[in-house]
Amino acid sequence: MVEIQKYDILFFPVVDCEFKNQKYNNLIFYMIEKGHRVFYFDFSNRYLKIKKTRDNLNVINLLDKFRKSIEYNNSNKELENYIENIIQKNSIKDCILFVEDSKWVLLVQYLKEKYNFKIIFKYRDYFVDEKILRISDLVIDKSKCLYEEIENSIKIIHRLVSIIIVTFNNLKYTRECINSIFEKTAYPNYEIIIVDNNSSDETPIYLKEIEKKYSNVTVILNEENYGFAKGNNIGIKKAKGDYIILLNNDTVVTRGWISGLIKHLERENNLGLVGPVTNYARNEARINVVYKNIKDMDRFAEMYTFINLNKLYKGINMLVMFCVAMKKELFDEIGYLDENFKFGMFEDDDFSYRVKKAGYEIACAKDVFIHHYGSISFKNLGSKRFFEIFEINKSIFEKKWNIKWNLNKW
Repeated sequence: MVEIQKYDILFFPVVDCEFKNQKYNNLIFYMIEKGHRVFYFDFSNRYLKIKKTRDNLNVINLLDKFRKSIEYNNSNKELENYIENIIQKNSIKDCILFVEDSKWVLLVQYLKEKYNFKIIFKYRDYFVDEKILRISDLVIDKSKCLYEEIENSIKIIHRLVSIIIVTFNNLKYTRECINSIFEKTAYPNYEIIIVDNNSSDETPIYLKEIEKKYSNVTVILNEENYGFAKGNNIGIKKAKGDYIILLNNDTVVTRGWISGLIKHLERENNLGLVGPVTNYARNEARINVVYKNIKDMDRFAEMYTFINLNKLYKGINMLVMFCVAMKKELFDEIGYLDENFKFGMFEDDDFSYRVKKAGYEIACAKDVFIHHYGSISFKNLGSKRFFEIFEINKSIFEKKWNIKWNLNKW
């Protein structure tokens, strides 16, 4: 079984209490034993330093001058920059800000606004700044601090995301894709729905095996090849999530990919459809990459997405459906993928067109990178059959909308 990625925790304790006096904080040890990395901010040392006290636990000693900023509710750019450096160096993408003292309010508000991290405030019996209550995603009573309940609440405050993957043979790529999801997805609340279009290799056997191993995986085995559009529609109708991500099986995801895409949908009310940047696409979603093999991809993705944090490119005309995210309610408004398009061409053009026609924007998230091998299924068709299907689907698109299709310009 692949080791599942866990979200990180930035722990902001009572300001007047040093870590050595907090060492019996059972919540911290519960979380690190569950595989979460915990970064604990402490004022017990005169000098800035990070000390790894045990696996997954990092105690970060802050300068005393930062204490004064915290105690008097003053923002401190130097402190913000220092913590942002920790976030970058440790590739912190999916994270909970666990706060025990409302004096941290300005700092955690800044981190929430910039990184979209969720805030959990542990309420104590003393004066509380009401602002921390307003910006917190969850407030818990110290006297009712049951660790299993907290963990379940963390899952609930992250809205359920349904990942839909359609497969047809090519087991090698499917396995790599699904392994990358489990290894690199720390988002706490997601399900995977895999729809197989009657594969003739060992794909169905593999899919049923992982369905048994993982409680958040659902496998649907079709008795015939329904194609890309209908395969995805079957998965979408089965999905329970508030958000839907359509993901090709010839992709490899990176850390923070779900939270990165969902963040933009949460922040931009008029954003209907969002996708990542990639190494392989037929439009502006494709960027120049410097890695030569998949082993070096994560390092490149980390650097590129950090530089482009929170940046959206809205000049893109359509999103290729190797990876796209949307609210599930969008399907109620504009309908599902058009099943008149055969084998996986022009469904994405058509869907993007309908999203914009309904008054929504589409955008490419420059702070999310997904590796895409590209056109794996099409390569098996042969060039003659490929262009036959291309022309048929192009004709369907042009007749449907009474427009002349031109690559990225319609």
